[in-house]
Amino acid sequence: MINWTIKQEIGRKLFHFFGGLILIFIYVLVLQNYSQLIGLMVLIFILMIVLAIEYFRLELKLPVPFKIIIRPDEEQKPVSAIGFLLAAIICFAIFDFSIALAALLMISIGEFLAGLVRIKFGKLQIVGLGEYTPSSSLVELAANITIGYLVLQNWLIALPMAALATLIEIITLKLDDNLVVPIAAGFLGQLLTWWLM
Repeated sequence: MINWTIKQEIGRKLFHFFGGLILIFIYVLVLQNYSQLIGLMVLIFILMIVLAIEYFRLELKLPVPFKIIIRPDEEQKPVSAIGFLLAAIICFAIFDFSIALAALLMISIGEFLAGLVRIKFGKLQIVGLGEYTPSSSLVELAANITIGYLVLQNWLIALPMAALATLIEIITLKLDDNLVVPIAAGFLGQLLTWWLM
């Protein structure tokens, strides 16, 4: 990456990690105190704020907050927070709460841990799969399995969800993985939940 340091990449990963967890926490807090609809409306409101900031950054070329965490190769694209927020809204609106939570935590925590391993130990890359390395992929799979089981308490749902989330994370090069991973993993988890009932 041109003019992009390891320190900046770690800062970016930390921002995404904590940003994802904070959004999930906000939704859960509103859900517990009000309702699912109000929780979804809060997420949509946050999405509208992010979209407005992106309008100023991409369309009007104005300086915006958090520009420091945008990679040089992402400067002309919408930030990944948009994909994550869309995924959170869809997952929490459609899937069982525990399925949605597991899917969103897989992208928040699994991707974060894989990124740290890739930065620290990732020398051998998988040909044709972008920045993914065998070590980062294994760490992400282990993290996703752990998250899935801790949230769902069911190996028959957690293992396939974790495997699909990791596979999509590895093979997705052009699409926003923050959007695709939670929706696909959540969809599979919901189907398995119905099938096992």
